[in-house]
Amino acid sequence: MRVSLPEHVKNHEKPSAEVIQFRGPGNSAFLIEMAPSKDVYEIRFILQNFILTKHRCRYEEPGISQFERKGFIVTKPITENFDRVLRKATVEVKEIEGEDVLPLKKTKQLKFLCAPGRIFVTALKLTLRGYEVDSSGVEYFPKYVVGLKKKDRALCERFLKVMKQLPNVLSINDNIQRVLM
Repeated sequence: MRVSLPEHVKNHEKPSAEVIQFRGPGNSAFLIEMAPSKDVYEIRFILQNFILTKHRCRYEEPGISQFERKGFIVTKPITENFDRVLRKATVEVKEIEGEDVLPLKKTKQLKFLCAPGRIFVTALKLTLRGYEVDSSGVEYFPKYVVGLKKKDRALCERFLKVMKQLPNVLSINDNIQRVLM
């Protein structure tokens, strides 16, 4: 039996992007992924000398991370009974060498979490079990979440706004607890 996976499904042993981590006010943590470019060192200089000190942030100690790196595989929308397929996937997740399965109820998709280096194998096993793979990649999850005082929250929001304007920023992750309304 021949199985084909989308071309974008691949293992992510090492990050292909430049990963920069910061500590901020109120024990907040930020992880920024930047596309590799010759400007990264220039951006780091600008960050260190202008942006970080203004927002009471500093670079994280090397080797210490407040985030877990996980691979993910998202299935194509489920057309059958979604709850039944979710129960089946919850049982099968360990058999396919995954770590967890998350329901994406709005889009009726399943998101399987696995080790970044096991994405291809996990996607292959999912395909063999009848799931159709839509996308895959790597995400960063905070190890813990912090609630911030109003003053610290405002400072962090301004910091995030500045970071979003930097060139080559692919993603910004933080560990700040958000109040859902």
